[in-house]
Amino acid sequence: MLLPVNRTIFTKMKDRKNDLGVKIRTLRELKGISQDAIARCLGISQQAFQKIETGKTKLDFERVSLIAVELNIELETLINFNPDNFLLQNANTAKDLARNRITKEDFINSLKIIISENNFQIKQRKIYLEKNLF
Repeated sequence: MLLPVNRTIFTKMKDRKNDLGVKIRTLRELKGISQDAIARCLGISQQAFQKIETGKTKLDFERVSLIAVELNIELETLINFNPDNFLLQNANTAKDLARNRITKEDFINSLKIIISENNFQIKQRKIYLEKNLF
């Protein structure tokens, strides 16, 4: 089964690349999860979740934490995620996906590896800072 490509995640993110809503939307779309599915898990409407992604609704720590859980990623990964860097680093994978050269499962596995590597780097930096600052 091949993943249909939603080209909207690849365009016009420069103005809002550090916006948490853009990060949530990009990760949600990459994981193939609908707005409605996450909204139901959060106990809100799809329209309310759409406002989160568009930046019209401000998020508190608890809500961001719940969204990270629903996306099955660590909170730090969500907060530190950079859509532009991710898409640039994975341009070849995205092109292959668009040309139906890789499967949805292969693409998801590549995302899991990248996220795992990022988490490892974050943990290593924390250890370094703790040893050298305290």
